[in-house]
Amino acid sequence: MSDKSPLFISALELLAHSTELFAQKNPKRYKFIILHLANAVELILKDCIIDQGISIYEEKSSRTINIWKSFSALESENILIPERPILELLIDDRNTIQHRFGYPNAESVYYYLDEVIAFFKRFLDENYGIQLVETLEDHLTEELLQLLGLVKDEEEQLDKLFELSPKSALVTAYSQVEKLALELIFPSPDPAMQRYPRVMLWRLPEFQKLMKYLEQNGFLPKGGIKRFETLRDMRNHSAHSTNSIITKKDSQAALEIAKEFIVALQKAKSSGYTVSKENDKE
Repeated sequence: MSDKSPLFISALELLAHSTELFAQKNPKRYKFIILHLANAVELILKDCIIDQGISIYEEKSSRTINIWKSFSALESENILIPERPILELLIDDRNTIQHRFGYPNAESVYYYLDEVIAFFKRFLDENYGIQLVETLEDHLTEELLQLLGLVKDEEEQLDKLFELSPKSALVTAYSQVEKLALELIFPSPDPAMQRYPRVMLWRLPEFQKLMKYLEQNGFLPKGGIKRFETLRDMRNHSAHSTNSIITKKDSQAALEIAKEFIVALQKAKSSGYTVSKENDKE
C-alpha cells in the first residue's frame, strides 16, 4: 500500500495539526481538533479502500461514500475495525459540532486524540506495514510526539500532558495502569479483537494477587491496594465530575501514584511474571 497518496498525506497532516492545536491549550480551538480527527479517520479509511481496488464514490455520483459505507467496504475485504464504536462516536460528535456549534472540553478532546492515535498506530502497522511515529516525524516536534506517547518515555509524556490538562493526564495515567495490570492478569487477550475483557479490575481476585506479588518483590511499597483506590477515586473525579474541585496539588499526587504503579507493573512484566503462572504453581 502507498503512503504517498494525497488521501494518506492529508490524513496524517490533519492528525498532526490536531496535536498542535491541542498543545496550544486554547478551548476555542478544541472543536477544530474534533473536526480534524474525524476527517483524518475518514480519509485513511478511504485511502485503504482505494488500495483494495474499490471506488470510494457513490454510484453515478461525484460524492464519496460516508464512513459507515467505508466500514462495510473494508469489512468485505476482511479488514476489521475493532475501534469502530469509538470512531462512530467521534463522527457523531463531529456532526454535532458542525450543526449545533458545540464546544468540547479538554478531557473529551484528549480522549478522542488518544483513541485516534491508537487506531492509526494499529491500522498503519497492519495495513500499510509502517509505524505511525515514522510518518509523523516530519510533521511534529519530538516534544509533541512525546505528548502522543509515540516515544518510550511514559513519565515524560504524562508530565507534558499534565501541563496541558491535569484531568486528561490522570485519566490517561490510570488507563496505562489498568492496561498493564490486565496484561499480567490476562496474558492472552481475544486474538480476534486484541482487547481485554471489560472488567472492574479492582474486584478481581487476580488483582489482589498481583498487588501482593508487587509488594513481596519490592516493586511497590506496602499499601498498594489503598494507593490504587486513591488513584482510582481521583481518576473518577477527573473523568466524570464537572463540579468537584480537585486541586493541582492533589492531581499531582495522584499522578505520582500512577507513575509508581506503571514502573512497578513494567518491572513485573519484564520479569516474565503473570498471574496465570502464579496460579499454575498453586
